[in-house]
Amino acid sequence: MGIGTAIRNGPVQWGRPGTPRATCRLAGDAGSVRAARAVVRDLMVGEPIEVQDVAVLLADELVTNALMHGGGRFSLAIDLGHDRVRVAVSDRSPDVPRVIHPSGDGEHGRGMAIIDALASAWGTDQQPNYKVVWFELALAR
Repeated sequence: MGIGTAIRNGPVQWGRPGTPRATCRLAGDAGSVRAARAVVRDLMVGEPIEVQDVAVLLADELVTNALMHGGGRFSLAIDLGHDRVRVAVSDRSPDVPRVIHPSGDGEHGRGMAIIDALASAWGTDQQPNYKVVWFELALAR
C-alpha cells in the first residue's frame, strides 16, 4: 500500500530533499494505525530492519494511545537524524500517558510499558491546547 492512499485527511509532508522528516494528520480511525506504520517504515528505508521494526512497533503504540484516548484526529511527525529517530504524536487530550504494569491477561495498558522498555528516551510535552508524546531510538552509526 502506498502512503498516498493510506492518509485520508491530509498528505504526508516530506522534508526538503536530504532532510529525513515526515509529518501527517491522521483521521483518528483504525486505518490511522496502518498509515502511521507505513510512514515510519517508508522514512526509515535503509536503516537496519531490527531498528525499523522497533520504531514501527513503538509508533503503533503511540498512535493507538492517541486513537483510544486522544479524542479524534491527531498528527504524526518522524525525524530521522544522524544518530537517532524521533517519533511524535500530537493529540488534543490533556491526559498525560503513564507507564502501568497490568496484571493478568488484560488486553490493554501495556503500550507505554513497551515504549518505556524499548525506547532510548520518551516523554510528553504539554501545550495549551494539545500534548505531544514522543520517543527516540538511538541509531548505531
